[in-house]
Amino acid sequence: MKPTWLRVFALSAGTILSVVAGNASLGYGVKSASSQAIFSLLINPWIIAGILLQLGWMLSRMALLSIEPMSIILPLTAGVAYILTGIASVLLLNEKLGHWQWLGLALIFVGVLVIGTSDSSNSEETGP
Repeated sequence: MKPTWLRVFALSAGTILSVVAGNASLGYGVKSASSQAIFSLLINPWIIAGILLQLGWMLSRMALLSIEPMSIILPLTAGVAYILTGIASVLLLNEKLGHWQWLGLALIFVGVLVIGTSDSSNSEETGP
């Protein structure tokens, strides 16, 4: 049974949002920690939330890979996640990105557009 576009979109959005939120939570937790000792970090609520969000990312990515080709899903979800993580780091964590970092994110955006608008029906189907 072919998955519906709504299911693919929802799983993709969940995958992307969980990894971006997880990265932001981990970044905030590490920066706001009073100590860099491992135990202190492991009981930090932001670190715990980040770990749980990363776990959700892994599970939603596995579900997504079970219904769509890896060659399309991984570049799209990773590319969008990289872009949103860069933006979140600036907006939420007050990090500064230089011109080269913004250029890199722009190139990733172009790559996501190329992959997202390509016709996957032209590629040969291989596999079991």
